[in-house]
Amino acid sequence: MINGSGGFETPANGFWRIVGSSGKGFSTRSANILGTLLISGSGSVALNDGSVTIAHGALCDVATDLTFYDGDGGAFAQFRNSGTVRKSAGAGSLRFNAVAFQSDGLVLAQTGRIAFEFTSTNSGMFAASSDRKSTRLNSSHLVISYAVFCLKKK
Repeated sequence: MINGSGGFETPANGFWRIVGSSGKGFSTRSANILGTLLISGSGSVALNDGSVTIAHGALCDVATDLTFYDGDGGAFAQFRNSGTVRKSAGAGSLRFNAVAFQSDGLVLAQTGRIAFEFTSTNSGMFAASSDRKSTRLNSSHLVISYAVFCLKKK
């Protein structure tokens, strides 16, 4: 867990990998991803009052079942996507719980499910694999101002 104030950034050609089975997160910090963020391992990522920004052309690849959450009771965490957020492994869910998700980029579920469990605003593109039995985008809190949904047939 990275605590404290301030922020950090991955450069456009940079790579940041978050792994392991214990709790992960960066409370009250901001992360600006210009390159690639790869998250694997079990557990969850606490964003407690923090923010993650995936820039245009950048990638956040979640290769596991995972929950991004804000559990400290303070201001809600922010997850902003102008690049690509991809769930590439795990049959379960990628969940955004008590995290405001905003996207004008691509949200891609290659496997499992992506669930938005807090108010989310999206004007980008959603894509899911053609295996409709195992891949879903799910939300009761999704506000779509303009989006394109793509389903690929194998």
